Amino acid sequence: MKKRIAFLTAALLLVPTVAAAEPNAVGAVDATSLNVRSAPRMDAPVLGQLYSGQQMNIITKTGGLWFKIEFEGGIGYVHSGYVVDRRNGTPVVYDKTADMSIQSLEGSEKGQLVVATASKYLGIPYVYGGSSPAGFDCSGLVQYVFRELGVSLNRVAADQTAHGIPITKEDLLPGDIVFFHNTNKYTRINHVGIYVGDGNFIHAPQTGDVVKITTLESGYYAGTFVTARRIFE
Repeated sequence: MKKRIAFLTAALLLVPTVAAAEPNAVGAVDATSLNVRSAPRMDAPVLGQLYSGQQMNIITKTGGLWFKIEFEGGIGYVHSGYVVDRRNGTPVVYDKTADMSIQSLEGSEKGQLVVATASKYLGIPYVYGGSSPAGFDCSGLVQYVFRELGVSLNRVAADQTAHGIPITKEDLLPGDIVFFHNTNKYTRINHVGIYVGDGNFIHAPQTGDVVKITTLESGYYAGTFVTARRIFE
């Protein structure tokens, strides 16, 4: 499966020049493009991007989810799910004891993990009734993502509102589940996705389309948004 990451671009931030630790290994980007962030979090500012096949010096792995890397004379962080961490069949060597302080995943950090997990399936085709990487419908995608993280959700979009706590549109955080209804055909919730931040959500829209990121700020989904739920507090 071709993996790619499609988070929204942020303003480019300059990195202070600091001496990087001695690299432990070399990795390569296994995605179309990969954001390099200032901290090991999905909501951290984007320092720049690396592209498919581009190599990086890995300093260590942090929290099991992130590589700390050398980037433009300083330090950056990339999600380990989008990096090939072995070269010529030899596993990468990294210091498993480094940065242990960030290994606790609670609250908003779990929301970021939801976003990272969902993003692995960008580009997967919409399949009515689909609930696997072979093809997803909207609620099948949401259910599958949360199942990967150990959370069991109902299968149907309307029934998924039974989980979590209600969240207003103004209070959305990455990882929250967002719900919609088609006012032309239905009187109940019939669509669902996962909020990724900056007014956008990831979802499996309809037949002929693919899992993708769409805005909540304007257009069809701005007008049909109903409610949201937060699973991780």
